[in-house]
Amino acid sequence: MQRFVNMTEEEKDELVCDEVFAMYLRHVSKIVNENYYRTVIRFVLLYRQCLNECGWGKRREHFEKAYSGEEGCCIDEKDEVIKRLKAAEQLEEQ
Repeated sequence: MQRFVNMTEEEKDELVCDEVFAMYLRHVSKIVNENYYRTVIRFVLLYRQCLNECGWGKRREHFEKAYSGEEGCCIDEKDEVIKRLKAAEQLEEQ
């Protein structure tokens, strides 16, 4: 947690979900017993899975609602996160 406290706001904004979860789990591992930590890990992993399954659908739903009046509008053109993910996929393929 000390690393997080010392980060600038820009660095905090650039953190991805997995990094935040890892920092949280590391912090929790130092203050709870092993049995409880296993429960926390299960919760975090299931929560992350839920975010993946539900989150992308909600994101698409939001963009469709927000840009429903525009002709030929595509979420791929408006969503910066999807643009970055597609660019990263293209780089991996090369």
